[in-house]
Amino acid sequence: MKTRKAIWAIAALALLSSACATRRYGRPIGGFQAASAVVIASTRQWLETANKLERDHYIDSQRAAGDVIEPKQLEEMNRTFAAEDIAARMQALRILGDYGALLARLAATEGPQEASAAVKELGEGVKSLGTTATKLCTGAGCATGNTRFQQATGVVAKVVGRILEGWLSRKAGVALDETIVEAEQPVSELIGAIRQDIQSLAERRRQAASEQWSAAIREFNAEAKGKPATPERLRVLAERVKTQADLRERLASDAPTAALDAMDKAHRALVTYARSKKTPQTFSQVVDAVDAFATAAAQAARAALPVLERLRQEVL
Repeated sequence: MKTRKAIWAIAALALLSSACATRRYGRPIGGFQAASAVVIASTRQWLETANKLERDHYIDSQRAAGDVIEPKQLEEMNRTFAAEDIAARMQALRILGDYGALLARLAATEGPQEASAAVKELGEGVKSLGTTATKLCTGAGCATGNTRFQQATGVVAKVVGRILEGWLSRKAGVALDETIVEAEQPVSELIGAIRQDIQSLAERRRQAASEQWSAAIREFNAEAKGKPATPERLRVLAERVKTQADLRERLASDAPTAALDAMDKAHRALVTYARSKKTPQTFSQVVDAVDAFATAAAQAARAALPVLERLRQEVL
């Protein structure tokens, strides 16, 4: 009889320990989800303005050169991303957001069954993303990041899709640990692919800002050498030079690339914690990583004012 009671006591303790471990995930996963939402919003803004940047840069360059704007050239000029490229990346960002939300929900519930609707929705989203990515252009003249993006979404569709299929048969603690561990590579690959796109876009924006800065200086010098130089015009052109100089400095840190890096590190910390024995030390480590991610996300949010609007902050 005592032996049977001891067995039941051990079983009850194990169940309690599992429930506590799941609840303990609440803080880091909740922080990961909240910070992810901020970074995703900042990244989405950069992608949405990609083509507008190209068009506005062409218009500004023609103005600085005193040249005419060719409607056909404006329409057919090379763009960073086609509409379908941007749509696919927006879809990927939603998947990342839904993934974080699902982890948070699983950490807050007693079992995967309670999150069944969210599991199904994410599964359908992952499958749709995989289909969308396969249709993207990867040849000459296409967005340079499409190939890596396709590869990343392919891994997500394969691995995460398999995880979700077997999710509902697992217990809460096991489902949470196994999901985080198995999703390490696909989530990291997807974050990396999007980060590469943002890095490429940031380089183009910095180049555009440098060209506009140089053009502003040329305009000022040309006016200053004129006979006679117009004081009011010189003041206007000097303000334009200062605006472009400020913009160049801000663009060095405005892109959410650091926040995306922190997102990847925070997720890897969650993976490490999922594989660990859930000690206070490993818990502290994952909390620190998520806190660092939250800080980077906040910085990205503060820098999220549309860069294109800054490019237009010239005194005409």
